[in-house]
Amino acid sequence: MIDRISRLLPISPHVTTYDVLVATPKTIVDKYEREYEHPERYYTHILTEDNLSLVEEARPGYASVAKKRMSDGHTGIIALNEDEVASIAWLYQNTTEAATTVMYYDLGPNKSWFHSDWTAEKHRGEGLHTCLIYERAKYALETDVTEVIESNISINNEISKHNYTKLGFDPDDQFTMFYVHESLNVKW
Repeated sequence: MIDRISRLLPISPHVTTYDVLVATPKTIVDKYEREYEHPERYYTHILTEDNLSLVEEARPGYASVAKKRMSDGHTGIIALNEDEVASIAWLYQNTTEAATTVMYYDLGPNKSWFHSDWTAEKHRGEGLHTCLIYERAKYALETDVTEVIESNISINNEISKHNYTKLGFDPDDQFTMFYVHESLNVKW
């Protein structure tokens, strides 16, 4: 079956299993402010149309993805080194009283979903990932609509899981996605 599908579609299907981690915004903010310092040489901003060109320079072709996410209600936060995007991370806040599906992720009411964290290779090891987890939690806390933050991380991504758990995230669940095509995915 997979072989027949892959001949029809220009991409190869693949399976990814994710760990779901949860925390409260206050837990993350308190722990970061007590135990960590903001990385020197870097400053953070909310991603806007005005700084999309910087994203495109750092990740060619990604500005269109970022623009779509912003129009779908996601908030991007970027870490900059002078005028160079060193890291990007996203959150989506479900401010409704009903559960919703965001991209492929089922998100309950009054919850935020942290997703799609990326750091340029030359900036890795500087504490940016941890910093952007904190910045998103601080944003969620300041907007006062999020009771719980969730993130799903590939089971093979030990560095990301480590960064999330050291700031207070706990394992909650696990799910597997079978990616066939952007419009045909199966989750279990």
